[in-house]
Amino acid sequence: MKTKNTLLILVMTSLVIVSLLVVGCAKPAAGPTATERETINLTIASGHPASATTWVGTVESFFCPEVAKRVHERTYYDIEWNMQWAGTVSKLGETLEAVETGLADMGAVVTAFEPSKLLLSQYCYYTPFGPSDPLLAARASIKLYDDIPEMSAIFEDDYNQSWIASAGFTGCYNLITTFPVEKVSDLEGKKIAAAGPNIPWVTAAGAVGVQSNLTEAYTSFQTGVYEGWVMFAQSDVSFKLYEVAPYVTEVGFGCVDVCTITCNMDIWEGLPKEVQDIMLEVGREYMMVEAQDVVDQTNAANEVMRNASGVTISAFSDAQRQAWAAMLPNIPNEKAQEANAAGLPGTETMKRWLEILEEEGYTCPREWQID
Repeated sequence: MKTKNTLLILVMTSLVIVSLLVVGCAKPAAGPTATERETINLTIASGHPASATTWVGTVESFFCPEVAKRVHERTYYDIEWNMQWAGTVSKLGETLEAVETGLADMGAVVTAFEPSKLLLSQYCYYTPFGPSDPLLAARASIKLYDDIPEMSAIFEDDYNQSWIASAGFTGCYNLITTFPVEKVSDLEGKKIAAAGPNIPWVTAAGAVGVQSNLTEAYTSFQTGVYEGWVMFAQSDVSFKLYEVAPYVTEVGFGCVDVCTITCNMDIWEGLPKEVQDIMLEVGREYMMVEAQDVVDQTNAANEVMRNASGVTISAFSDAQRQAWAAMLPNIPNEKAQEANAAGLPGTETMKRWLEILEEEGYTCPREWQID
């Protein structure tokens, strides 16, 4: 009898051990298995077309497919993207709000359209005549976002969305006009369009600043609404502005960080941690990939304009750049104080940005003083 009991105990113990081993080897019930992959559907939007802007174009050509690829390779999930560009879901200047309210799951937010809400994100606009090399500017921007966490935190704190990546850069801002520009005084009294934060660049030179956007630029040139645009080469060509404004003056205002990729917080918190990590990983790479796209597209756009009939391309001298910079108010300091008053680290941000540019080997044509 004793032997039988001993055998029974051994059998029962073995069964318990086997059960524990099976449970230990099984995949946690929280996620799908390899044989039952789960698809995550995400709508990402922007007011700009992907074909005409590097920041949205690179989201379409690199960020979205690369996220989908890595998620498929590393997890038991798949990403199905619904890319909605050119105002189909969010119009120009409305992407921040579209993501905030959940109209879009994610967005390529153009920060230039949100100068009040995203004050710190305008740091490039507030330091005119910055670096004209997009790769240098992107490297510097990555350092700035690493050093000033408030720049990304504001999206979650105030606008119900998680920051994924910034530093979607434009090419170097220059002038495209209906009249020749050889010196700063040639702009006196002329109507010059700009996206918003860069209007003070032209008003300081005596021009009349006009708020506008690229979708209306061609017609506005034709009808005389304005006589010039503060714009970069890719968009001059994408929107064929050189056809109606044949004078391109390489002033060298610098490249500008214009795009931030964000995700609605309710959507973000519902994503698996491994998917979030991949998005952040690819988002960081997006910053430099987009900058290289800017370099390539700028070179191609300049070649198109050089070969176009009737187009004149000229460059400002260093003396004229310094003269124009000297005309400007101390925009970096003014905006730093404005951000400080809003409870943001304005002084810290602007000082750090200028320090980083020096670390990267860039010297501004004017030494900005930040209180």
